[in-house]
Amino acid sequence: MAQSNNTINNITDYSASTISEETKQRAIAEARFMRGTAYWYIGSLWGAGIIYTNTSSLVNNYVIPASPGIDVIEFAIRDLEYAAKYLPKTQSDLGRVTCYSAYGMLSRLYLSMAGLTTSGAYDGTNAATDFNRGIRNEYYLNLAKQAALKVINESEAELVKPFSALFAANSINNNAESLFQLQWMQGTSDAVGGCANTMVRFFAWSTMVADTNAWGGATYCSWDLWKEFSNYEDKTLNRIVDDEIRRHYSVASYGETYTELNIKNGGYTYGITESAGSQGANIKKYVIGTNADNGFSQVNNAGINTYMLRLAEVYLNYTEASMGNNASTTDVAYFNLVRTRAGMPTKSTITYEDLRHERRVEFAFEGLYWYDLVSRAYYQQQEVINYMNNQERNASYYDSTTNTYQLSESYVAPGTGVAEATAKSLRLPIADTDQSKNPNLKPDSNGNIQTVAYEFGEKEVTAEELFN
Repeated sequence: MAQSNNTINNITDYSASTISEETKQRAIAEARFMRGTAYWYIGSLWGAGIIYTNTSSLVNNYVIPASPGIDVIEFAIRDLEYAAKYLPKTQSDLGRVTCYSAYGMLSRLYLSMAGLTTSGAYDGTNAATDFNRGIRNEYYLNLAKQAALKVINESEAELVKPFSALFAANSINNNAESLFQLQWMQGTSDAVGGCANTMVRFFAWSTMVADTNAWGGATYCSWDLWKEFSNYEDKTLNRIVDDEIRRHYSVASYGETYTELNIKNGGYTYGITESAGSQGANIKKYVIGTNADNGFSQVNNAGINTYMLRLAEVYLNYTEASMGNNASTTDVAYFNLVRTRAGMPTKSTITYEDLRHERRVEFAFEGLYWYDLVSRAYYQQQEVINYMNNQERNASYYDSTTNTYQLSESYVAPGTGVAEATAKSLRLPIADTDQSKNPNLKPDSNGNIQTVAYEFGEKEVTAEELFN
């Protein structure tokens, strides 16, 4: 937020007549897109946050109270609504966000606000207090649907096909499905440091699949996720399903061959080219091989972007908003486009469980699932807590003697060292260093901090301007 604030304020104060107001608005809109997105993450993770628009003033006066999470997300929505109005329809340069990036992000944020409020637009008085009420605010569900449709009907975005191309080295960056990616610097070495995408070294399990540093040997697919890929009881289809394509390109498991890795030696077969990891199911997404395989990866510098928002999510956001407070929906056309791309059978009717499962396997390891659960917990909190307590965590499941995947006979629920999830588990604790610097952030015995409502002015952009 600090960088966004500085950018916004510097552009606002810039008075040269050579720069048009339209140009300034577009630049500010891009900065507000980034700030709004960041505040949504803060509000979702901590349930509170310090809202500020002048970074320099905060440097000398940082002992201020936080605002409640709902205000943080409202602030984020206003930033993104501004971005949706003033960003261009097409990219000014490759990788830059457009108004459709903002509409897509709004489809996500409106779903959050639908769970946080009771009815109508948020006005400071209609924050939900019953987190098990089972229904969401129809006003924001409708806005989420409209925002998604703006992207679907008006943008040039389209699903990348086949699914494998989404994370292939030569087609991951700024492809037709991407609405927002983090643009990391490529380089001739790891010298670009903090500007490089180092994610691959944390996922890659071997120096055969990444350059020099590969620290992902102990980072693997959980048993709970493995079941959803490989042994999922689909109650809509009334049978066990195996999501082979998405599993193959998301999780490296025994016997799976990747011709794009270890090319000089004829490819890489997990568990055969080398011994499998301790759980036999390491993370494949974002692992694109070495420089010898792709021609650009360097040590600690993968040379690829990170997905933050893609069209497939907007399709599923639309489906969720369309389902609304109903138990099921037949409005499944966009839902089925995501499934057929992955080689999965279509459905004529879906429930929330279908949608939850689809989002999990489609976006595995892309950093979305926790936020899906948090958003659900705004109105179905106990259901989410029960779900977390029945995930068979810390479960050993790979039998290296037979190369099979099954829950260990020695497993005892809830798993070794696994604590019971409660409502407090749905928020991250505030770091001790932040609490010591700002006593306002110290939680009470229930884990809550005292917050002060943020004073919003009139909306700069109305729903009518965005959707009419």
